[in-house]
Amino acid sequence: MNLSKSVGIAALFLIIFLSGYGLHRSGKPYHTLLFNLHKLVSLGAMVWLLVTATRAQRVEPLSTLGLSLVIAATVFFVATIASGGLVSLEKPAPAIVARAHKLLPYLTAASSAAAWVFLTR
Repeated sequence: MNLSKSVGIAALFLIIFLSGYGLHRSGKPYHTLLFNLHKLVSLGAMVWLLVTATRAQRVEPLSTLGLSLVIAATVFFVATIASGGLVSLEKPAPAIVARAHKLLPYLTAASSAAAWVFLTR
């Protein structure tokens, strides 16, 4: 496993979580720079995972487990980004969406970590 890349992906998730906590604490309206940093770093982490999966697939076809981990992480990423978009609207999001956006980042991080470990072993 490449240590520098692992540190890089861990740093991305740290930035995502810290900026998310900062946004939550500051309340609406969200600080534009912090909000955009949060969104773009999240998108970048998802792209990094997909690029890593694509490169691994070129070397050797992914097993069912590997593909399942990548798909799960991607679904959690998309759900997290979508729920974050709904939470960020001026009109309050339904309670289930707000709760989902508090849980989904942890599922995204865990599934992404599992996929990352699998893809880089």
